[in-house]
Amino acid sequence: MTSNSKDIRVHIGAGGIYLKGYENLDVPIDEFYFAKSRPDIVRENITTIENYYKDPYYNNYYERFKLKLTGVKKLPKPKGEPSKNLKRRKMVIDQIAYANNLPYKPNSVSEILAVQVFEHFGPSEAKQVLKHWWSLLRVGGKLIIDVPDVIETAHLLVLAETEEEKGWAEKLIHGTRNNEFAYHKAGYWPKKLERMLQEAGFTSIKVNNQINHQYPAFSMEAIKK
Repeated sequence: MTSNSKDIRVHIGAGGIYLKGYENLDVPIDEFYFAKSRPDIVRENITTIENYYKDPYYNNYYERFKLKLTGVKKLPKPKGEPSKNLKRRKMVIDQIAYANNLPYKPNSVSEILAVQVFEHFGPSEAKQVLKHWWSLLRVGGKLIIDVPDVIETAHLLVLAETEEEKGWAEKLIHGTRNNEFAYHKAGYWPKKLERMLQEAGFTSIKVNNQINHQYPAFSMEAIKK
């Protein structure tokens, strides 16, 4: 959470990831808890951007894909851990909030961090969401937006060998579809997202890949001036 009202840093779509120094927000799906009432879950989930996904990778499909691109002939065998064996972190947040209707006054937010959120909006709504975020940021405020790389993911699907790898890559394109919010409604690559950020009024746009993923994704940083 923030230390004072003059430095509001917002983490949208927090889920089971609780970031230090941010107000962690999400929609009320499945079972969730508020941070004030469950400090034990906060202690379990708390992390930083640099170590955003604390848990180890559950498969080596993306590793194999990247090795193929470098021309490596002898690849490690595909290895995935059954989903029933994966640890699912409990969802703990500071407050309920929807990314397209955040509960802040215009020009009051220092930073908005949206990790794997923006792709869940359709093309026309996505433009409105960017305008909404721009209006909330202070002058000099920062937006960090992290999305799947649809071109690299498509390439991954083409090079997939096993049915498990193909199914995994297909899910990366369309989303898990586990609930109403888990559908990918648009695909992005750096040039496309940069253009949209410019049209929304952001400047000083650059790639900022602070977050490590086990699948094709990229982050961009943009400033409101």
